Amino acid sequence: MIPAGQECRELTTGMDLFTTMAVVAGAEIPSDRPIDGKNILPLMKGDKKAKSPHKAVFGFRPRGGIESVRYLHWKLIISKTDRQGKHLPVELYDLRKDLKESNNIATQYPDLVRDMIRMGEEADRAIKENKEI
Repeated sequence: MIPAGQECRELTTGMDLFTTMAVVAGAEIPSDRPIDGKNILPLMKGDKKAKSPHKAVFGFRPRGGIESVRYLHWKLIISKTDRQGKHLPVELYDLRKDLKESNNIATQYPDLVRDMIRMGEEADRAIKENKEI
């Protein structure tokens, strides 16, 4: 069912595996609460027309709140602290060119940074209100 040796560059998350495997098993997806994971089976099957079901995906702090935002090929790290606990400036990376996340380009794209921070804030609010992201 899943072709060997294929690569997919669409945005997905580990949370998608729950929903996808439930679909494969023929299980019913719970409808009484938001389920963050989406069915990515078309992507896994190599459907060339399949697109990511996510506008963005979010990384979470261990004690709650949004830590990072992935949008298209961009990754924004919102919350990072140094060893003394001081909050560091946001970091933005273009993952097409910088997979090692070594060149912070946040100052070059202030509008994108602002928009991605807003995405993170909206996602954080949705989670707190138990709504779908």
